[in-house]
Amino acid sequence: MLTAMQLTPGIFQWKGQVRFREADPFGWMFFGSAFDIAHDCFEDFVTHLGIPWRDWFLHPEWGVPVRATEAKYQAPLQVGDKFVVQVSLSHLGESSFTVAFEFLKDQKLCAELSTTHVFISKAGHLKQPIPTQIRRLLEPYLRHGAKSQS
Repeated sequence: MLTAMQLTPGIFQWKGQVRFREADPFGWMFFGSAFDIAHDCFEDFVTHLGIPWRDWFLHPEWGVPVRATEAKYQAPLQVGDKFVVQVSLSHLGESSFTVAFEFLKDQKLCAELSTTHVFISKAGHLKQPIPTQIRRLLEPYLRHGAKSQS
């Protein structure tokens, strides 16, 4: 069972449990599964912001592909483990932003993933500024100390 929630201002929290299909032969969460889960969290984060799924992922004028990813694994999550993913922004630029995903089990950091997304036009695939209304929705999730470029 997966659930999304907001308990801490500026952090979107998402709960999950490691499923058998998400594990490697050791019974630990397979690294690729962590990115699948992060993407599920991101989809829920977008709708949590009040943006209908189709308006983000199927927008007629722009797209927001992933430009870069990174992962650091601190401790394994095993089949059956319940965990929380805390979602925030570590960067908010003119045309791109970076989403930080912290996987926690019993408040212990198990993994840190990040995905950097860039706004591009559908016609020509050229980067473009983050739309003002989207920027306003993202700004509250920018980590304290991180910089926003308008």
